[in-house]
Amino acid sequence: MSVSLKAAALEVAAMLRDRAEEPCYGHPVTQNPHDFTPDEESCSEAEIERHRRALEAWDRGEPIVTPGPWTAWPTEEAAQEHAHRCIASGADAASVHRDRERDCWTVHAHVGGWGIGTTVFRDEEMLRAAEVVEQLAASLPGDAE
Repeated sequence: MSVSLKAAALEVAAMLRDRAEEPCYGHPVTQNPHDFTPDEESCSEAEIERHRRALEAWDRGEPIVTPGPWTAWPTEEAAQEHAHRCIASGADAASVHRDRERDCWTVHAHVGGWGIGTTVFRDEEMLRAAEVVEQLAASLPGDAE
């Protein structure tokens, strides 16, 4: 059975679209809340609610500000105080580390975030390529089957 050029082009476009999106499980690594789905079994109600509010804010065009998980402090005491504030603000854990290379103390904590879940990374160039191939297929004669 032969495959039409149109069908082959649409198959390539579908493959490009499929490969243009890669899911990754963990803490969110995107500013766009639509690219992240909280794991409802692992996230707190507060994290899921913050994500829901972030979706609404994004849709209204408001900037989304989520604090980064790493902060640097000049002294161990300052780092410990920050770690305690993180825990008081809802972080499940906060760890303090000595960074000898940068001569500071670092704190790793996820506060005010959306919990853990799936982030989808999108390759915009690959998506544009899929659109071009789809447009090309639409201009070809014949059926897509």
